Amino acid sequence: MKKLLLLFSLLLMIGCDRVEYKDYHTDKIYLRQLVNRDVTETHTSGSFFLIAGSVSSESVTSTVVKLMGEVNGEYRFMQFDFEKVRIKIDNKVTTPYIMLNYRDTSETSVDYLLKFPYYIGSVTIVCPEQYLPERLLPIQI
Repeated sequence: MKKLLLLFSLLLMIGCDRVEYKDYHTDKIYLRQLVNRDVTETHTSGSFFLIAGSVSSESVTSTVVKLMGEVNGEYRFMQFDFEKVRIKIDNKVTTPYIMLNYRDTSETSVDYLLKFPYYIGSVTIVCPEQYLPERLLPIQI
């Protein structure tokens, strides 16, 4: 009986195909405006029981990139952590754009990636050298 169960388990494992993940990039999302901001989030909590109590507060500052980009003929607001941003300098580019980089089993739409941003591995900003280093933020076209 044990041999039959072992053989059955082995056949199940052989029959399963392994899912392969690949790296993908979205089409170009042309920028209308790009802004860099520090965002501070503060959380305060407290608890009291009769006359004793405690209060704690925490403040976290992170840098985010906020931009307006053209997706499906409409400009959409997007926001990404600065840690995910990669900058590629290309002097042939006249209009700066971004590409979303992600890893999945098949291609995914830009709308889906923006709805669920945790799938985005990194964001590549492609712009000419004239915007770097000080003039990259803010880009206004």
